Amino acid sequence: MFECRLFGNVEVRVDGRPVDIGPAKQRCVLATLLVEANRTVSADQLIDRVWADRAPLRVRSSLHSLLTRLRSALAAAPMSITSRSGAYVLDVDEHAVDLHRFRHLMKRSRAEADDGRALDLAEQAMALWRGEPFAGLDTPWLAELRAALERERATSRVDYHDLALRCGKHAELLTDLSTMADEDPLDERVAGQLMIALYRAGRQADAHAHYARTRKLLAESLGADPGPALQALHRGILSGSAALASDETAPAMFSLRADIPGFVGRDDELRDLTEAVNASPTVVIRALDGMAGIGKTALAVRAAHLLAARFPDGNVFVEFHGHTPGRTRVSTGEALDSLLRATGIDPKTIPPRLDDRARLWRNRVAGKKILLVLDDVVDHDQVRTLLPGTAGSLVLITSRNRLPALDGVRSVSLDVLPAEQALHLLRESAGTDQHDDEALAEIVMCCGRLPLALALAGAQLRDHPQWNARYLANLLTEEYDRIEHLSAGDRSIAAAFTMSYRHLPAAEQHLFRLLGLHPGPSIDVFATAALSGHTFQETRRQLETLRTRHLIEETKAGRYRLHRLVRAYARALGTAGDAPHHAVEQVLIYYRHTAHTANIHLPGQNSCTAPVVVTVPHVAPYIGNEHAARTWFTAELATLVTCIDQYRTGPHRSHVADLSARLNPFLELSGYLDQALTVHLAALSAAGPADPLGQATAHTDIGIVCQLRGEPAAAAEHFGQALKLFVELGDRDGEAKALGHLRELNG
Repeated sequence: MFECRLFGNVEVRVDGRPVDIGPAKQRCVLATLLVEANRTVSADQLIDRVWADRAPLRVRSSLHSLLTRLRSALAAAPMSITSRSGAYVLDVDEHAVDLHRFRHLMKRSRAEADDGRALDLAEQAMALWRGEPFAGLDTPWLAELRAALERERATSRVDYHDLALRCGKHAELLTDLSTMADEDPLDERVAGQLMIALYRAGRQADAHAHYARTRKLLAESLGADPGPALQALHRGILSGSAALASDETAPAMFSLRADIPGFVGRDDELRDLTEAVNASPTVVIRALDGMAGIGKTALAVRAAHLLAARFPDGNVFVEFHGHTPGRTRVSTGEALDSLLRATGIDPKTIPPRLDDRARLWRNRVAGKKILLVLDDVVDHDQVRTLLPGTAGSLVLITSRNRLPALDGVRSVSLDVLPAEQALHLLRESAGTDQHDDEALAEIVMCCGRLPLALALAGAQLRDHPQWNARYLANLLTEEYDRIEHLSAGDRSIAAAFTMSYRHLPAAEQHLFRLLGLHPGPSIDVFATAALSGHTFQETRRQLETLRTRHLIEETKAGRYRLHRLVRAYARALGTAGDAPHHAVEQVLIYYRHTAHTANIHLPGQNSCTAPVVVTVPHVAPYIGNEHAARTWFTAELATLVTCIDQYRTGPHRSHVADLSARLNPFLELSGYLDQALTVHLAALSAAGPADPLGQATAHTDIGIVCQLRGEPAAAAEHFGQALKLFVELGDRDGEAKALGHLRELNG
């Protein structure tokens, strides 16, 4: 048998006998490597964690000696310390390390659907604690980690109590719960558990007395009343609730997630929901939908806590795991089984048929006032039969997908946070105000004001004290690296988006990847069809699927855009073979062709004739008059300018001069002279010596813009360059136009 212990004294045991791992400094090194088991730890990290600011002069030599002695001491144990490019890795079975085994068991316990098995796993985990972590060792890093682990233990201990209460072990918990309540009298969750245990032990008066004590302490210490869940629990005790006395069900009827301390914004949504609850005599049902990371669950939980006191018969949180990595989606039947158990139904009597379960559920909650949060739902079929049938209840549904088919449900689509609230959330997540405002604003922009991204960015600043906001802003500036840096622990933007992407059909996955290649800020159905090669109807259907899944946003009828982080994610996915090059080529041909068609209807074109587009796209809009032409150019202006700027180099540069020339008439007619100059300078750069006709065209267009801007000398210079190139090319039409511009300029 092989064990590595961090709870209590740091020890390694082989076949029940302790291994002599040496003095305190060696044990500090081993503890650090065990905490980071199977992960690289740099020499600098080891030095900082073992010596902090008291490192000796030849600290690296000292570290090397400690590691050498540790390797020798651990020779008989099934573990090894290896060096990799200035860093060290302790290779060991993590299940043999009590810290990692504890976390593994608790994770399994929380994921286990059967309470009995979950309780057994939790008991195994809690039994691993033999004392305070790293007993006898004292470094700043270990002290900070020790405090964090004690907090982790306390949370797990309370989770264990929940399970034990559900399994009827209230009598066994009374002593432990009383001790915990004395240690932290303001912890409402512990107070509630003790009240339940006392009530079930026939000590209703003691349960009431403990509530009164907790309420008094909260008022004196925080100036606050107990939360809605504890108040509802107290009402149940006072009324002698039979459901509360049931070991199986009472905790589940008040199973809201903890509120989020750093919650920011959503004032309008919370106010509208409160007003709806106040005004409606019927069941109030709201479906909160939006893209991954937009804060749907956070809003639902905050609203539930604010309104919980109005629903004394139950505040229930049901997770459907529609997009949880590593979790199987919860079916309607499973959800109904859980809800029926929560109402006190004997599990043996729950009917097998879905319709019978649904009828029994509606019967059990008829006439009651309950608050039901149905989290991470995939479609309306999952939850239709869970909705209460009588007035007086509130149902909050969260989903990444729009749920238009639910009768009586009002959808609330969440957008990103306003700039001021986004900045506030970033500051709250970072845990300090000591950051540069300008850099923080850049981080907010790079995160696209998406709550999850802002929280992760703040966590990066909090977890890296050596970083400042400017450093993180610089990391996030590059689109290709942005997704990688928005992560903390097991949470990341990439993981959130991946679950949405994986739920798409194959055709929509392919289109989503192609949309990441599109250079413009928005795109319409025609350009998307050119990008994908699909028909207009098929493209529109696929875009609608992406819209309902909140992977794209419809900004106006028939026009779409991707959130900047979603775009970065889609582009990072890439596509195989020659697909990216071909897709971009086809959409550029589409823009050239459609711009040429629109130009026909614009009056008084001043630019020279652009090269003819040989390839005709398979689908394009009908543009039959000047109004339609101006409308198309206005909608596509930002995209066309971006195309010209982005493709001035690389394999698609041959399109830039043509696009620039075709855009010129609209820019001149609309008075966009500064933008026109930028566009044509990009075209001149793209043409280069290998394309003298493109150069001549760009010089002519630049000369026209300079003339309109009142810069005759610059205009004459560019017209002269154009004339020279047209003469060398033998292009008599171009030569004549350049001479005409020069004569007009000279009066």
